Order: sequence, then structure tokens, then C-alpha cells
Amino acid sequence: MHLKKSSILLAFTVLSACTNQEATTKEESINNEIQVVQKSTVQDKIKCEEFGKENFKDMYMDDGYIVFEYYYSPKLDTCVLQREEAGPDPGMFVYKLYDMFTKEILLYHATFDKLAKKIEKIGILARGNRIRNFKEVEPGVYLGINPEFAGSMVEASENENIPEDWFDEIVIISVDVSKLDLSKLDVDPNLIQPEDSDVIHSYIYRANIPTNAILEIKDFR
Repeated sequence: MHLKKSSILLAFTVLSACTNQEATTKEESINNEIQVVQKSTVQDKIKCEEFGKENFKDMYMDDGYIVFEYYYSPKLDTCVLQREEAGPDPGMFVYKLYDMFTKEILLYHATFDKLAKKIEKIGILARGNRIRNFKEVEPGVYLGINPEFAGSMVEASENENIPEDWFDEIVIISVDVSKLDLSKLDVDPNLIQPEDSDVIHSYIYRANIPTNAILEIKDFR
């Protein structure tokens, strides 16, 4: 929730007509109100833990185990389920992260069809200079919250080294976030977040995205 510009302007008009003491009091009141309306993750965290305990039970066998942890991720704005599974063979160890409700966490990366076959073989590289869309951005793999947003970022590319005809064949790559290291996933530092929205539209992944995290490559348009 955000204060409307008209409300803020009215507050400042009232303050200018008050004494210094009254202005200070009103300013403190406004600051307190802003702090109250800021989104808190405490309730989200509690709900995630409650849902996790009710629906996912640890299992211990003679030859292995399955254990769960669950927490709220403010970056992804969802409950994350962490599953660890081990068997009798030392190599039988599985560690995965899921969206607790959909069992998957997907973000989207847009690129060009000319690069798709190479990406299928080696994954998405975080440090590509020639194909980077914008010059002054931090190296990394940029991921959109939906295909439309990811594709629009490529369409707005300022890189003159990219052949013009490539823009006729933009593709969208669906990325399974549960296969990534979440410590390397962060909010896009180059994107100005709209004041009237809590939705994060773009992320940066500061590492290469492996091939096993690529679920699908399809045409953008």
C-alpha cells in the first residue's frame, strides 16, 4: 500500500502552515504511518511454516531419509519448500527447492533463436559481452517474472552488435528456479521498482544457469 501523491502534497501544505513544534509532531506521525503500512514478511513466514508442518512430514527409514524445511522467500514472494532425500548409496542424495504450492518455481529468460541450440548444450552464461542488451548493466543472467516482461527487455535492447534480423526470432526460456542456488538470485539492480506495486518483475542470477534448469525454449511471438 502506498500513500497517494495528493495526500502527501496535502500533508506538506498543512505542515507549512504550522509551528515548528506542530510540524515536527505531524512529521513524526506521517513517518510512523509509513512504517506501519510497509509490507511485513512475519505473517507470511508463519503461514509458510504452518502449511509446511501440516502437509510435509519428515520420513526416516533404515536405509535413508526424506526431510523438509520451509520458509518464506521475500525475493520470490512465495513459500519455498526445501527437500533433502538420501538413500543407502552415498550417491543417492537429492537436494531440491520448490514452490510449496505449485511444486515448481519458474522464471523466464529471453534471448535469440540463433543462440538456442548452444544454450541447450551449455546452459545460459552469465558473462556474455557481445550479446548483452545494455552496456552499463551488471553481468549476470536476467530473469523476468513472466514471458512478456522477459521478452520486452530484449526488444528494448540497446546493443548495436546484435544483428537486426535476430529480433524477429526472440525465444523465451523457462527456468526451474529450484535447480538454482538461491543465494545468487537477487532483485534486478537496474530496474526501477514502481511505487504503486510490490511485484518484482525482474531478477538477476549471478552465475551460469545449468542445462538441467532449462525446462522449455519456445518462440516469444
